[in-house]
Amino acid sequence: RRAVSPDDAGQDRVMASDAVALLEFLTEALAQDLYGSINYEFPVNPAVSSGPEPSSWGEFIADDLPIGDIARHAPQAQRIIDCVGG
Repeated sequence: RRAVSPDDAGQDRVMASDAVALLEFLTEALAQDLYGSINYEFPVNPAVSSGPEPSSWGEFIADDLPIGDIARHAPQAQRIIDCVGG
């Protein structure tokens, strides 16, 4: 994190606004359709149906594992992937 001075507080608001705009775009139907068709991902927007490939895997079941737990194990998971190939 960086320190925020009174001089650049306005810039931080602009950056936050841009970040919100990006997240809003990424959850719109067009972006969700693109992600689904290119990356074979289930959509996060409930108004968008999943494409043929993800649909063939069955119903999406959300995982309630905290993201911090996932991140904590990421280095070990990467080492395993590196060892077995991927």
